[in-house]
Parts: sequence; C-alpha cells; structure tokens
Amino acid sequence: MSHHSMRLSPLAWAVAIAIAVFAVNQSTSWGAAPLAPGGANRRPGLPAPDYTFPSGIPANFSVVAVPLTNVPYVGTFTGFASSEVLRDPNTGNLAFGYRFNNLSPIANEINRVSIDDPSHPWTGVNIFDSGSDASGVSTPVGAGWADGSPYDIERDGIFSSVAAQFSQLGLGTSLESPNQNTSALIWVATNAKRFALTDVSLLDGGPGGTSMVYGPLVPEPTTLLLSVIGCVGGAIMFRRRRQTN
Repeated sequence: MSHHSMRLSPLAWAVAIAIAVFAVNQSTSWGAAPLAPGGANRRPGLPAPDYTFPSGIPANFSVVAVPLTNVPYVGTFTGFASSEVLRDPNTGNLAFGYRFNNLSPIANEINRVSIDDPSHPWTGVNIFDSGSDASGVSTPVGAGWADGSPYDIERDGIFSSVAAQFSQLGLGTSLESPNQNTSALIWVATNAKRFALTDVSLLDGGPGGTSMVYGPLVPEPTTLLLSVIGCVGGAIMFRRRRQTN
C-alpha cells in the first residue's frame, strides 16, 4: 500500500476531529447514575435505579456560572423557584440546581415540578447524574420522608424534559403550604455547555402554577452549521500544511 493511499480526505479529517471533540466533551471524572429519556432515578430505599443521595452537586462543578436566582410563581401557588448553574472548568459541562417552596395562604400542595418550554431545551442533552441533598423540609406522605427530597427525578420519553415527582402511589413527601415547606436542592449534571431561563410547571393534580429556572440552551441550527464548517475548514488547513511540509 503506497503512502499516498493512506492520506485522509478533508471530510474524513473533519469526522475524526468531530468524534474526538465529542469524546472529550462527554468525559467526566465521577461515577454517575445516568438519567436517560423515559427513565427515572429514584430515592434510595425505593425500586432501583437510585439517584445519588444525600450528596450534593459533584465537586468537579466548581465554577459558579449563575448564583442561586429566585423567580416568583405565577398561578395557584405562592413562593418562588430557585435555580443555579455550575460549570466544570475542565470540560465546560454544566450542572443545574433547583429548589422550590410553597408559601400559599390557601391550603394546597406541590407534588410535581416539570422543567421544559416550547423549545424543549433538554433534547439531546446527556444527564450523567442526578440527585438531591436532603436539605429541605417537607410533609411525609404515607410512610414517607420529611427532608424535601423527591420520590424520583425523571425524564420525559419524547421531549426529554426533566421533572421531580415528590409523591407516588401514596408514598413519598409533599410541599404543603400550611407548613411553609421547601424542597431539598435537586440537581442534574449534564454535558450542556450553554444555559438560559426556561419554564417550570408546578402541579398538584388540579391546581397549577408556573415560574422560570435555568436550563440548557439548545444550539441554534446556524450555530451547528458553523461548527461543522469550522471542523471541515480546520481539517483542510491541516491537510494543506502537512502537504506543504
């Protein structure tokens, strides 16, 4: 086989570079419980898989991209949604943390929060780990718990949206307004590199409310196209330099 036949085309170089970049971006330095679309990570003591508990956001997310930010509820409930964004300085990956309370003067409870908006920002995002830190105060349901941690953290199978379900089939916990309850810090560690405010829905069967929290920002088609063009252009320049040398 001649030396000339071993040379890669610009397209092959672009593909190779893209694969290498993708592999680096996906890499993490901790053991994790992935949260795939259609899946759920459950509180220990309940059916597997368990989410990390009572640990907080993994330590490698050491850069504060957005400190804890409060946005008031709109609708039935009174209170605010809190969110923060942390970054892994080595990979650029983002982790998102959330906390919810219930300060309504009318007796009702928050049993589920769902993070999504019309752009479905979680689509294509890998969630390497998720959990809560048992730092809240909530009302037990059945033989449940009072630390504000949800029954499970789950993803929608179609739009990949993230939700925290506090009670399920008469077991778990609830954020009740007469008790001025507050959830634990709920978090997800992802491979997202960009962030923006997105919608969050608060549900209790009938009553509902909305607010806004930080979540991933899906790259626009133009941005993706420019990234591909950049990879191809870089591959061509690299090949030309190699031929010149």
